[in-house]
Amino acid sequence: YGGTGLGLAITKKFAQIIGGTIWAESEFGYGSTFVLSLPVHAKITPDTQLESEAEAEPDTLLKGDGIILVIDDDMIIRELFKEDLSKLGYAVAVAADGNQGFELAYKLRPDCIILDVNMPEKDGWEVLSILKNDSLLAPIPVIMMSMNIDKQKGYAMGATDCLDKTMVHSQLPIILKKHHIGDHADDVVMVVEDEEEQRKFLTMLLEYKGLQVFQAENGQVALTHLEHKKPALIILDLNMPVMDGFEFIEHLQNNDKWCSIPVVVLTSRRISAEEQACLNQHVETTFQKEDFQQEDLILQIHQLVSNATTHKQSASDNDLFNDVHDL
Repeated sequence: YGGTGLGLAITKKFAQIIGGTIWAESEFGYGSTFVLSLPVHAKITPDTQLESEAEAEPDTLLKGDGIILVIDDDMIIRELFKEDLSKLGYAVAVAADGNQGFELAYKLRPDCIILDVNMPEKDGWEVLSILKNDSLLAPIPVIMMSMNIDKQKGYAMGATDCLDKTMVHSQLPIILKKHHIGDHADDVVMVVEDEEEQRKFLTMLLEYKGLQVFQAENGQVALTHLEHKKPALIILDLNMPVMDGFEFIEHLQNNDKWCSIPVVVLTSRRISAEEQACLNQHVETTFQKEDFQQEDLILQIHQLVSNATTHKQSASDNDLFNDVHDL
């Protein structure tokens, strides 16, 4: 009978908790021997310590080619996912329930969420519904996970894919590759706008034109995710809470890695001559929300994204040439 593939891994985790280990020795044609080694005097790690290790501060986890958030109420399953996904090159954050998952999703804006269906309080379907009804979190791909999962229900509710827990080890890497999780596209446009309806409108407009969009509700959120998202272009509002557009541009210009990212301002602010003179030094163009033409905005964006992509490719080719030359 086919199992979940998790039994040995869970046994290993329990053995490690009390200071032991388990391993297998196999010989083709003869079979396998499983060896469990336990200390005479076990040192049991308290559950609270394990939980604190499992729910480590997510800022320390952001080392990888893509961020994946795992939401599952089983601590051992979370740890197994963290271990497996880290080996695949992803940065991994974990949450024990839906509420903690929402908090981390807002903070990290992950490239993907792996969501267990069977959880107490809010089950996975309820969490998925809330995620897909939030304009900032809705674009994040969600992979639902359960035994004998109802895939039709998952797809109807907006899940990117559905994974049977019995096939996790064999299918998850394939699914992540299939949906390009963690791949950094060259045409990402960052929309920094605090008004939800305006942000949704711009996102729909740009995605319809074939561009990928990352949404940020203020300058501070945008700065937090610049390094990870690597946008080819930023569309920026000026009047925002927490950090407005002017302060954001100042931070952008003070960072050598970010100062070359083209910025297009789209605002309802009545800009003074002094402010316009300052903007002219650092932004490509400025549009007023009440009278801009969609065609003009899209044309400008496509040209700037194309130029940025060409520049990135040239820089990459130069780096490759230099590496070969050094050899």
